[in-house]
Amino acid sequence: MFEIRRDKIMNFLKDQSSMTVRELADQLEVSEMTIRRDLNKMESDGVVKRYFGGVSRTTGAIAAQSIPLRAANMPAAKKKMAALANELVHDGDSIILDSGTTIYELAKLLEKKQLFIATSSLLVAENANSDTTRIHLSGGKLDPNFKTLSGYYAENFYETINCDYAFVGAGGVSLKCGITEFTEDAASLKRKMLSRARVGVLMVDSTKIDTIQTFRAVTLGDIDIIITDCIPSSEYMEFFENEDIKILIAEDEGQIVY
Repeated sequence: MFEIRRDKIMNFLKDQSSMTVRELADQLEVSEMTIRRDLNKMESDGVVKRYFGGVSRTTGAIAAQSIPLRAANMPAAKKKMAALANELVHDGDSIILDSGTTIYELAKLLEKKQLFIATSSLLVAENANSDTTRIHLSGGKLDPNFKTLSGYYAENFYETINCDYAFVGAGGVSLKCGITEFTEDAASLKRKMLSRARVGVLMVDSTKIDTIQTFRAVTLGDIDIIITDCIPSSEYMEFFENEDIKILIAEDEGQIVY
């Protein structure tokens, strides 16, 4: 299956940054022709860069992609992570939802619950909207590519609310720099969202872990729960344990809690 191979290729590139077509074919036990087709599709989605005989990981390319292109990256993992996040939310809760494709998947699961939802994402608001939810959308500066609002008016909106949970994504996650983003506006807004919630939940796929983007939002110690798709390295797991951060792993067998 292409989706399974794509997820594995992205994990390989996280560790090695570049690989040859032959190396990938050997690792995945498929033909080089199959790998070339996969890489052509992944390059068109903007998640890798082809070179003669191989492929490398893009740097910061996802920041410039539209929502459909970003959604094409690891869709199965994001749906599983959204399902785990959905289990944390109960009728009567008040929540803040960040932007991003994993949060977008979560929003689609919340429409039947009785909730107060605050967000700066037009797409999240649209997909979480139902007769039982109260959606409050911030003001702010519109990004037409991502359908998000940011800046002074967006941040000021969150000053007026207190919520049970804030579900946020990230451009990068590292022990050294914490949670980072591609733009200053995104980092600043994420910081404000987390400050207004009792529990901060980071939803991030494994390709973002141990990567650093330009602008720092918060430290990892500011997060209470992390939802991801693969068990991080022992160095990260030790840090999470020391900081009393709960980690939920979305795997085929279901939820694994550490």
